[in-house]
This record gives sequence, structure tokens and C-alpha cells, in this order.
Amino acid sequence: MAITYVLTTGKRGAIDSSTQIEPGVVLAADIDDAALGNGLQGGYKAEDQTSAAISVKAKSGGAVTVTSDGVDVQAATTSVRGTMSASDYTKLQNIADLVFRKTGQSVSGADLVIPIATLAQNTMAMIEVQLCSSSVTNAGNYLVRKQLFGISRTTGAIAQIGTKVSLASLHTAGVNSIDSADMTVEAGATAGDWQMRVTGVGGTTVDHVLTGIVVYLPSPV
Repeated sequence: MAITYVLTTGKRGAIDSSTQIEPGVVLAADIDDAALGNGLQGGYKAEDQTSAAISVKAKSGGAVTVTSDGVDVQAATTSVRGTMSASDYTKLQNIADLVFRKTGQSVSGADLVIPIATLAQNTMAMIEVQLCSSSVTNAGNYLVRKQLFGISRTTGAIAQIGTKVSLASLHTAGVNSIDSADMTVEAGATAGDWQMRVTGVGGTTVDHVLTGIVVYLPSPV
């Protein structure tokens, strides 16, 4: 194999066993990839090699495994981290759908309406909602309220089937109290949709945080 060599003088020459070479540069065009193969410090030309040419070391106890078939990620178990199956992911998503956390603000007495979810046909649900409110207009006035609602649906809109007005009510009373902020559940614009309505406090701007747990029957999980 002859390699063209650029000398420091700018002249080109050929390398052979009798040639004394000054420091210079080997031209990329003169390198024979096939002849070099994997011999250049154990390297390889990536586009010409298969995955079998790559050496991979898997960390002991890690999620990645290396077998004769290649690199893979093992399935997760109670004691081993790894991938989640499609059925497990679906179950996790369904569990996530059973809880909600929403924030909003009622301004100058206007109600705050927050869409929550859609109730499937021939389904009922129990909704346990916590409302934490803080007055923006009058700092230091707070309200914490907890309520239960029941809703059901056949084919059209949802229907409220029961309400326990308040499980608990903690608040800062006195002048400019925001105790009148209350919750109710109602049908949304589309069949099956339901939403929470927080009543506003006259002349007051209030920040609200709603958190809830929904128990469906039949259960989707």
C-alpha cells in the first residue's frame, strides 16, 4: 500500500522502506479503510460495522442487560428497576385519573369554574374534594373546606345524586371573611363532562386550590 505524504516543503512523495520522511501530514484520501480494518488502536469505522463490533459493559444491578442477542432493558419488578409493561402503564394512568389537583382564582365575586373529567355511560362516582382558599384582597383570610359529592350518568349529562355539604370547615373569620366560598359539582358543556364550581366572594379576589379523589363504579382500574 502506497501512501502519499505531504512534506513540510510542500512537495509530495511516496513512502517506502528506503524513504526518509520529514514531519508531515497523511492525506485522508490516501488511507485505505479496508486495509486498516479494526487494527487502528482497536477502532472501527462505524458505518461499516455491525452492533456486534461494539463492546458494552453493563453495570451490575442496573436495568440494562447484555446478552448474546444484544442490549436490552429488563422488566421492572418489586426489587429490580427496569421497563414498565403496557398493561402496567395503563393501570398507572388509570390510577392517575382517579385524582386531580386544580388551581384558579375567583375575581371580584365571580365564580371559578374548573373542568375536571368525563364520566362514562352507565357509571357513577363518589368525589371527595378539598378546597384551600386564600384571599388576595385581604391577606391572612383563609378557608379550608372538604366535601363529598355523588354523580351518575346514563347516556346524556351527569346527574348529581347526593351531597354532604361539609366534612370539615376551617377558616379565619372576622372582617372580610371568605367563608362564603363554596363548592358544587355540575355538568359540563359536553355529555358526560363534569366540573367544579367555586362560588366567588363579593368584592374580593381569592386564590383557590382544589384537590380531589374520584371513586368510580364500575372501576376502570
